[in-house]
Amino acid sequence: MNGSDRPGMIGDEARLELAMAAANAERSNRPRHLVLAAAVALLISLVYLFVAMGSRASAASKLEHARIEIVNLEKVVGDVLATTQVGSSDRYAPNSRVIPYLEKFASHVGLPPVEVKPGTENTAGPEGFIQRAYRAVVTEQDPALLLQWVERVSHGEPLPENDKDPPPPPAVGLDISSIKLTPGRTNEDGKVLWSLDINFKRWERKE
Repeated sequence: MNGSDRPGMIGDEARLELAMAAANAERSNRPRHLVLAAAVALLISLVYLFVAMGSRASAASKLEHARIEIVNLEKVVGDVLATTQVGSSDRYAPNSRVIPYLEKFASHVGLPPVEVKPGTENTAGPEGFIQRAYRAVVTEQDPALLLQWVERVSHGEPLPENDKDPPPPPAVGLDISSIKLTPGRTNEDGKVLWSLDINFKRWERKE
């Protein structure tokens, strides 16, 4: 009698089928929620990584901004010391007509009426000095005129004399704290018009 004919014995082919059936049953009974949980954990880790990278970039940007502010403040302090040694300087002389100066110079270079608004004053500087802020927003104009206006007022260029209406004095010492140029529509001549958002700052002696 062969071994395969003995009662209770299983042939090789039947044994293989049983093994495959057991493997399929084990695979179907495997807890899928563990795989899903692992995938969710991986996703959360990736999100955390990107958030951390964004926070680090933001912190680096703030640090660079603070560094620039310190450098600017050191420059102001140096200028103040030079002023006290040499004498009074127009750069830090009080000027209550900065806004009309900026607005009139905009008209002088060919821009439409520009409204300049005062910003928040800053007294966290050298003792006896104050930093005044000014902001202007100009919508869709010739970029050449915008840049000409910004360049000439930042150099404190005086306005031409007018017997009927004496011009305001130049705002010597005017600095640009931020500037943003945005392209807009195209005019009839095919030229792209730009919008300008600019902030000026100026240190001056307290009156």
